[in-house]
This record gives sequence, structure tokens and C-alpha cells, in this order.
Amino acid sequence: MLGASKLSASTDRFHTMSRASSSISTRGVGDVDGLSKCICEIDPLLTPTFFANQSVTYRPSSRLDLTVDGRYLGKSFLANTGDRRFMTPRSYGIDATAAWRFDRFEALGQIRNLTNRRIITGGYTDGVTSYFYLQATRNYAITLRARI
Repeated sequence: MLGASKLSASTDRFHTMSRASSSISTRGVGDVDGLSKCICEIDPLLTPTFFANQSVTYRPSSRLDLTVDGRYLGKSFLANTGDRRFMTPRSYGIDATAAWRFDRFEALGQIRNLTNRRIITGGYTDGVTSYFYLQATRNYAITLRARI
């Protein structure tokens, strides 16, 4: 059984309200083919409708922390037109970190995109096709820190 001091968890959430419920939206006027056109109540560009971060840390000893982080991103618009054909898909990513402490030193080993999923972080559209930016596939990092 895990002691209460050995396991911790946290979560952060953010939700962009929909246009129908007093949305967080941009208002502006654009010029289309020389004609002034009002572009009103458009959801913000590349702003997920919902995102959440989760974190769980297990500390088996005073020298070792094991952490798993999750990150959910909802859909977001690729253009300021409100056209639902041009949106990023939802995604969920998981990262893992092990931190070892000894004397004045700390060593971190990280695995990012642990599940090696295709995660879309943004993109753009030309009005016909959607183009996406992909997050890196599974990757690793080692960091050494020294306190002076």
C-alpha cells in the first residue's frame, strides 16, 4: 500500500466557452475583394476549445521521483472563418520523467510522447486543404543539474 506522502497528483483544465454562450471570441472587420465584411463572433485561431494537463508523481524514496504527465488538447480552428472543415483533431499525449537526487546533483531521464502517437499541435489552411504541424515522435532527454 502506498503512503499518502509517496503519491501525488494534479490536474489543470481550461475551457473556451462556445459562441452560443457569451464566448471568448474575436470581433473584427476584414476586407474581402474590396468589400468591407464584418467578421463577428469567430472562435480564436489555434485556440483549443478545451485542454487539460494531468500529473501523477510517485516517490518510492527521498532520492527518486517517478512522474507521468498527460496533456489533452481539444479541436481548434485553423482559420478565422469559423469553418469546421478546417480544424485540428483532438489529441492526448503522455510524457514520463524519472528524477534521481544525490548530494548536490540531480539526474533527470525523460521520455516525451511515450505512446509515440501522432499529435497535431497546429497548422494552417489555404481554404481548400488543411496542413498540420506534428509534434515530435517519441524522444528522450537526459539532464544533469548541480546545485552550487
